Amino acid sequence: MQKVDEILDKLDGGVPVSLARFNDGEMSGIMSPAGTKTVARGDQKVGMDLKYRLLAALSHKQKNYYKGIPCPVCYPRFHNEAKMLSNPDYKYLTYAVVNTNRNWEYFRDRLGPAIGDKRVIWVSGEDQNVDVLKNFDINVSHHIKLPLKNAFGKYYEIKNDQFDGGEVVLLSCGPLGRVLVWNWFSENPDTSFLEIGSTFDPYTRNVWHRCHLGTLPACEKCN
Repeated sequence: MQKVDEILDKLDGGVPVSLARFNDGEMSGIMSPAGTKTVARGDQKVGMDLKYRLLAALSHKQKNYYKGIPCPVCYPRFHNEAKMLSNPDYKYLTYAVVNTNRNWEYFRDRLGPAIGDKRVIWVSGEDQNVDVLKNFDINVSHHIKLPLKNAFGKYYEIKNDQFDGGEVVLLSCGPLGRVLVWNWFSENPDTSFLEIGSTFDPYTRNVWHRCHLGTLPACEKCN
């Protein structure tokens, strides 16, 4: 799937890179009246503040700021809206499932070696066990723990966090992760921020989704 090697090669080569993914949940939050949509498998209510910031993150343009958008076959309406908001000619556009679906095992196994000895910061719900990530050559130095429900409520506490430069920040915290990638990469362009979602859920939470089980419907574009 397009761009996965591009992202990992830059990470491996020490080039700061970021990934913010806007799939059907994020797009439904952006396109619905504020306060009427709950996304992230029921864990995040989208109010006006989150809606605005998701839209800003989707519209943002920056060198090596990759934006994943919904599949044109599976979600044509969301895809078209996201592409228009992102700018159809944007150089760093990919699919929201670039790190999962048919790419899941490849991304999972290559991420750790691409990170190498860079310092890793993990941002996720408080239920995630990051020690198991050592099995994938990912050694987490600092774990920023967030509530399992409505994590965006902690946004103003952490949005201005600063980084030393050269770190890799991995985010698994629903829509908040998309907003933080935008905020943090804008202010810290020498640090990498990857919103990886549920990539490691089977190991950090013992939660397996269809993308991990290989039971998603086949799609010529995204699976």
